Amino acid sequence: MPQSLTEARQWNVPKLGIQPIASPNSFTKGHPEHGKLVSKIAELLTFLNNKYEGAVSGVTRPTVRDQVKAEKTGKLKDMLASAEDQLTMVAGQWYAERKVAQTVKRDLTDAKLELASLHERLAEKDTEIADLKRRLMPSERLRVIE
Repeated sequence: MPQSLTEARQWNVPKLGIQPIASPNSFTKGHPEHGKLVSKIAELLTFLNNKYEGAVSGVTRPTVRDQVKAEKTGKLKDMLASAEDQLTMVAGQWYAERKVAQTVKRDLTDAKLELASLHERLAEKDTEIADLKRRLMPSERLRVIE
């Protein structure tokens, strides 16, 4: 559906019998033969454009249902974006905590190995001390008494 006189002059729908008008000079409000008809077309176009606010051009106004759906969709998109942000934050915290836990676990393993090594060394020292005591004892028995 045309919105202006220029579009009405060029309008072409053969199956409805509507054909474009080739001469723009004969399709004016001031034309002696067609002026009254062109004025009426202009009035009708203005009426239709005002009444349907763009529906004539093929742009339809959204229904209340469409508006509600759009609002709900917008709210859901906002909620989804918020949930995704929270998930990203929680995942970041989880990875940070996991890294700390891995470091603590590695440090604990290292400490256990060092403790085992120290126990082993202590046992070696205890054995060495016992050996030295055994060596020292026979020499104590053979003391020269003056």
